[in-house]
Amino acid sequence: MSYRHAVLKEVIADLEFIRCQSQEILLDADSSLGHVFFPESGVVSVVAVYADGNIIEMATIGREGCTGVQAVFGAKISSARLQGVPRPLVRQSDFRETLSNPFDILLPEGLPA
Repeated sequence: MSYRHAVLKEVIADLEFIRCQSQEILLDADSSLGHVFFPESGVVSVVAVYADGNIIEMATIGREGCTGVQAVFGAKISSARLQGVPRPLVRQSDFRETLSNPFDILLPEGLPA
């Protein structure tokens, strides 16, 4: 088994399947990046919240992506609110602690990290 497969196996072991409600706040702006979410189906909305309470959608993340990418680069605080749709999600406890070098699973096989 390659090193990358061993790292992925470790990440997969920490995954937790959850179901969210419509417009459920998965992570609020200025909150700790304690979880990374992988939409199994549907999307997660990344929204900015204004001082007056209005929100604007900045991005959507579907099943080909994940939330919390900034954690890969060392961020500890979320810069935006994450809202889910009523679909299954997979949640990973602490991405930073699971991976000693997150680029090990992001870079194509054979490239130096």
